[in-house]
Amino acid sequence: MEFENLTQLLYSGDPASVAVAFEIGKQKEYAEYFESLIAPVKKLHEKLERFDSVIDYFTTTSLQFAYERTPEIPEELFSLRQLKELTIYNNVEYIPYQLERLVNLKILDIENNQVKELPETIGNLQEVKEMNLSGNKISQLPNSIGEIRQLKLLNLGYNRLEKLPNSIGGLIHLDLLGLQGNKLKKLPESIGNLKQLKHIDITQNHLVALPESIGKLSAVSELNLSNNFLKTLPVSIGQMNQLTELSLNFNRIETLPETMQNMEGLNHLSLKRNRLKSIPQVIGKIPNLKTLNLSENLLKNIPNSIATAARLTEILIRKNPVNEIPAHLLDLPELKILKLSQCKIIRTFEPSSKTPIEELGIQDCNLPSFPANICTYSKLKKLNLSYNSINTIPKEINQLKELKSLNLCDNNLTSLPEELGQLKSLEYLNISGNPFTEIPKCLFQLKKLEHLYIIGTEIPIDYLKSAGPWPNNCEVTIVDDLPF
Repeated sequence: MEFENLTQLLYSGDPASVAVAFEIGKQKEYAEYFESLIAPVKKLHEKLERFDSVIDYFTTTSLQFAYERTPEIPEELFSLRQLKELTIYNNVEYIPYQLERLVNLKILDIENNQVKELPETIGNLQEVKEMNLSGNKISQLPNSIGEIRQLKLLNLGYNRLEKLPNSIGGLIHLDLLGLQGNKLKKLPESIGNLKQLKHIDITQNHLVALPESIGKLSAVSELNLSNNFLKTLPVSIGQMNQLTELSLNFNRIETLPETMQNMEGLNHLSLKRNRLKSIPQVIGKIPNLKTLNLSENLLKNIPNSIATAARLTEILIRKNPVNEIPAHLLDLPELKILKLSQCKIIRTFEPSSKTPIEELGIQDCNLPSFPANICTYSKLKKLNLSYNSINTIPKEINQLKELKSLNLCDNNLTSLPEELGQLKSLEYLNISGNPFTEIPKCLFQLKKLEHLYIIGTEIPIDYLKSAGPWPNNCEVTIVDDLPF
């Protein structure tokens, strides 16, 4: 047998082949050579005592390393050339250059250690498909990182990276790239070469702008740019036709490029806590947009252009100085969820009866009265009107046959209409923080009620405790976090 064949048997990772190699190694003509191969592993066995015998190190293809006596990795570990998966933890500070010896490695995981730099030899790991380097102290990547051509997943999240090497563009098979939690101020133009990239997370960095080449990432379906310092997006963003979800929360966005109307695949757009003073008209032109989050901006009005976004099913406009909700917003034919909490004084609210809305939240908006037209929303399942100034509920509320959840807490209600007891689907009701002096009789007619909150009213607690029986074994809470 050739020495080369013996080596192949030993590092095959196949238990039967390894056993044959050990038998051959006992023969006189192979003994010295065989001993030179297994000597490093004998030393490793003395240090780690991970397996029962030396042969076991050669039959394993997956190894988790946590050497508690030192944060250093024994050099001998890199003689296990058959390894396909290596996980390193326990605050390791240094990755030796000998890592390149693991030529069969497919998965490398060194998440949550204390590694500050990577060896240039890491580029020789030509078979690696997944590399998790997150949660370390890496401030710079070696240029050789771009030579790992088979890499599909690269997680660099929560390190100290301030820039990426241009060579990153060489990872042409990359499917997922995690860059969250670093200090990146910009991305290299070469990032546009990652044509197979589908998911990219760049949250919590210091980005002030994106390269025009970002538009070449035509396969990306999810792009998260939240928690940066972006003021706008490059015109090329409109070329990302496969993008379905775009998150731009916690930036400094003031406007959006008109080219976004070409993003036919975009379903979800989130712009929470930016600096939008008005809703860019292009939002109404994105053909398949379904959910839109504009919370915590500087919006004072909602333009008619929003009505052209006919596929919208969910809109969040929380914490904006909006003082009027136009009827055209509620005329959207597929709108199911609308949340407007903590907006400025709403002067008018004329809900349309056309919208098949299922969830409506208008809490803490200084509503002086219950908008009567809401009662025409026959598909409404969840209604939150808490923290307003409502003092009466219209009798027509009994038209909400599908209503399951109703929150009326912290208003000025002293009574509820008998018709509320006709809500046969109601399961959750919160009337806390209202000046009730007696329990509304209609509550005892709610046959499906499961949770009733009646905290902070003027009804004596002892009287509340003795009231009942409540329908459907309803859980009634009369003091914070204390049901009886």
